Amino acid sequence: MSGQVHEDHSLLLEVWKDYSDGIYAGDVGKLERIFHPSSSMFYNGDEGIVAVPIKEYLSMVANRPAPERTGASRREKLVSIAMPSPDNAVLTATILISGKSFTDQLVLLKQSGRWLIVAKTYHLDSVAEA
Repeated sequence: MSGQVHEDHSLLLEVWKDYSDGIYAGDVGKLERIFHPSSSMFYNGDEGIVAVPIKEYLSMVANRPAPERTGASRREKLVSIAMPSPDNAVLTATILISGKSFTDQLVLLKQSGRWLIVAKTYHLDSVAEA
């Protein structure tokens, strides 16, 4: 692994840690640092694809009980990190939190040496036992 690729991989792992810790703790400040201000979250709703601007998503995170505070169990697995180009990456993860099982994909772009999430997609796989 070249030096730059190794460094990028380490930086992407830091974004992943901030993302997973931020979601669990309800730490909107941590999440704001890793999401581009124009990013959005996408998922399949009853009427088709739903796009939620990141500011709206972060407001939802801020206004719900943080899983950490409720004592919710937490299991995460970073399934893959793909870097199709030097400034583009996709992280795929499975997350079991608050009795729900998700598959998340985070699309990131690198700007001035910093990786930012520009899009989040998720699929609710199932509702598990809490």
